[in-house]
Amino acid sequence: MEKSTGVSISTIEPEMDYDVGCIRMSRTKPEYWSRLGSSKNRTHEQENLGKETIMDIMMEAPQECTFAFTDGSCLTNPGPTGAGAVLYTPGGDAIRLKRAVTKHGTILLAELVAVLMVLEEILQHPHLTPGNIIQIFSDSQTVVGILTMGWKNNGHRSVIEEIKKALRTLSMTTTVQLLLTSGHAGLQGNEVADGLAKE
Repeated sequence: MEKSTGVSISTIEPEMDYDVGCIRMSRTKPEYWSRLGSSKNRTHEQENLGKETIMDIMMEAPQECTFAFTDGSCLTNPGPTGAGAVLYTPGGDAIRLKRAVTKHGTILLAELVAVLMVLEEILQHPHLTPGNIIQIFSDSQTVVGILTMGWKNNGHRSVIEEIKKALRTLSMTTTVQLLLTSGHAGLQGNEVADGLAKE
């Protein structure tokens, strides 16, 4: 028996998962984020837990998974920016990517460009993902939030659209997982990407 409450359910926003390109979108932060801590005030114990968390995620990935770490650099915010990334293929190769982004930009722009560089590299060289799966680790919560949780962002729309276009193209052949990592927690991939972004 239905009873009218006078409340319209059409105004209630449901919690849901949805797909954009080949990235699974969610309205809520993944549980593992709470174990990464903040790079601004992370304790040594939190640093170890964050590193262990990312290593566990990588160990649980399929054997033929390609991994990538991305980072952005900004001397002042805004200021001169650079993007860096490193890809680790299942065959053991390490492909290093770097790009000067702009003379006057934000750290967010540099972090987004770093993700875009990885996607462009995979599109140009599909043999780098022989298992048709790649996990991309970014230490920017904002980047991962924008691209996987639909966080609002009024800037850098053209770069975000380029990323989404690349994801849609890749979705035909490759599964892309964009994950948050612990910045400056001693993970080799993080450190390599950070160094490339600053070159």
